[in-house]
Amino acid sequence: MLKVTRSQLQHYGVAVLTIASALLLTRLFHPLLTPTIFVLFFPAVVVSALYGGMGPGLLAIILSALVCKYFFLAPVYSLSISDRGTGVRLVVFLIVTLLLVTISSALRTSRQVIQASLLNRQASEERYRVLAENVPQLVWIGRADGFVDYFNPRWLDY
Repeated sequence: MLKVTRSQLQHYGVAVLTIASALLLTRLFHPLLTPTIFVLFFPAVVVSALYGGMGPGLLAIILSALVCKYFFLAPVYSLSISDRGTGVRLVVFLIVTLLLVTISSALRTSRQVIQASLLNRQASEERYRVLAENVPQLVWIGRADGFVDYFNPRWLDY
């Protein structure tokens, strides 16, 4: 059985909301956006992928293509493709948005890996600091000029 968590629903919900927002804005400004009706759907797809990852990004692509075809490309209010120009426009939109989703998803994944590595590094540094401060032997960090940057205060207790 498919198990969906609340955060997954939020991620997919953001994808749906961004596409709905792009649709409303495009319908509102349709006379100004006529030659390039996809212009507001590109950022919506990128936001969906950055926020939710690959799955919500792909959902945003599919919804964008369906919405654009149904509301803006001839024949309007139909999902059929009557001419080659409409098909080419949709295919180019799908290719570009797929590339955007792939890049955005990779960026999101890289950011998560970096954050996890940073947390691991901070925990490791904290363990080293506690060890260096509490060991009864002398632990120091010095420079080539003889200046001591750090020594453990526990060593002075003995």
